[in-house]
Amino acid sequence: MQSVHLYASPSGRVLAVDDCDAARRHLPAVAMPPAMFFGQSVPPTVAEQCLRECGGVWLRAEGLQRFPSGQGSP
Repeated sequence: MQSVHLYASPSGRVLAVDDCDAARRHLPAVAMPPAMFFGQSVPPTVAEQCLRECGGVWLRAEGLQRFPSGQGSP
């Protein structure tokens, strides 16, 4: 199972990055926001729930996926 690293911006939006080189290639050349979960990776289901609750973007091997804030559970 692929793991995901989560970061939280000061505005509360989440940046999720799959733990693979293909996803890291999509990272912009800017300073990263603070890491969530003490920098430990989480399962994709946890990352998706955080993104649905807070909004943000998920950098995946396939590209970028956006989540509007306050989307909640499906």
